[in-house]
Amino acid sequence: LFGLPLRPVEIASICFAALLYGLAACYAFQGRRLEGGFVVRQELLVLAIYYSRSFVRFSYERAYRLSTQYKFWWGGSLLCLGSAYMGNTLGTVGYEIDAAKSPEDAERIVKMKAWLLCLALGMAVAFYFINHAYPAKVFQTGRLMMSGMALAEILPIAPMPGIKIYRWKKVVWVALALVTVPTFFLINYIF
Repeated sequence: LFGLPLRPVEIASICFAALLYGLAACYAFQGRRLEGGFVVRQELLVLAIYYSRSFVRFSYERAYRLSTQYKFWWGGSLLCLGSAYMGNTLGTVGYEIDAAKSPEDAERIVKMKAWLLCLALGMAVAFYFINHAYPAKVFQTGRLMMSGMALAEILPIAPMPGIKIYRWKKVVWVALALVTVPTFFLINYIF
């Protein structure tokens, strides 16, 4: 579609991950008393976020002739649900697998993962400022979800992107961690 790949299994993985992540975020905000309208708004927000990230990823793939695919992660889903129970949501419901044909492609894929992490962090900060100007639950959960996604992506554990960034260039990983971790706590707990 528009020159971008349509992969049914990946689309299903994104939808399932978005459903689970959206429910986790709703639980973090409302506990067991979920309001139908709130859940629908959050699920639509998560789908919009996931598909916008996928569009960026697909565009990067097309520009550099790379191949990546979003994969749902059951273990990460349990971690996400556990973090929601504790009051916040880590975006560990899925990750991108890749098929690099050369060392240059592998490096481009890691750079893409680093930029996607920066995008998530930038969106979290944007949601924070929008919520500050126009307070609304949708902006608060957007901030919570995007900051949780950025924090999860910097974790140097397999299969999250942080481990590949760490192995690629430790100084880049340290710089991203020094920005991501404090930002997460500042926008969610301090300010």
